Amino acid sequence: MEDSMNALQSYLDTLKEKGFTFQLLNNNNESILLSVVNGVVVSAHLGGFVKRVIYAEERVSDLLEEVEYYVESIIETRS
Repeated sequence: MEDSMNALQSYLDTLKEKGFTFQLLNNNNESILLSVVNGVVVSAHLGGFVKRVIYAEERVSDLLEEVEYYVESIIETRS
């Protein structure tokens, strides 16, 4: 579990340089809530990425993949 959380945190630490902000909340190791917002485009239809998952290895790994996809898709639309 620690490896997945470290991988997620490492990725999130790169977001500021890409123009994103994030908030990661841990609910007593029962669930985590992640929100990622594009600092350039904030509107009703592009409000950001928000997801809550059960605190488990597989769920955190899936969350990392989903947030990577979200960030990369926003970056592509900027180009």
